[in-house]
Amino acid sequence: MIKLLGLQVFDGPSVYSHKPVVRLSIKMEEYIDTPSTELEGFNAFLISHFPGLASHHCSKGYAGGFLERLEEGTYLAHIIEHLCLEIQSVLGYDVRYGKTRRTEDDCYDIVFGYERKRIVIACVPFIMDFITGFLGKRDFDFE
Repeated sequence: MIKLLGLQVFDGPSVYSHKPVVRLSIKMEEYIDTPSTELEGFNAFLISHFPGLASHHCSKGYAGGFLERLEEGTYLAHIIEHLCLEIQSVLGYDVRYGKTRRTEDDCYDIVFGYERKRIVIACVPFIMDFITGFLGKRDFDFE
């Protein structure tokens, strides 16, 4: 199962950005090479709970680009990056910077911008529970 190995907050300039960013280290284990298209019902589940993802540009450079990547098949670490940005957007914060890079055999580093540290620290466990809940076929309670 996916595990959060670390969460590091950079309040100012860092090797990742001149703006504040968070770096997540995530162990993907058996999901390291599993694209979203191989997780039955996942894309629809994700979009139904986070419709704002439809406006994400992603590397495509235009609104809807991230949804295209989902349909083509993108990895869970990349999806986690976009969820970290989307939840902040829903809460009224304008952050768009994010990068996801594979670091080891079954690990990724996810770096994304933030405006409020406390919001991000609360959002990350929520996102991890959301993803692992789907993978473990557990109901997820948004309340």
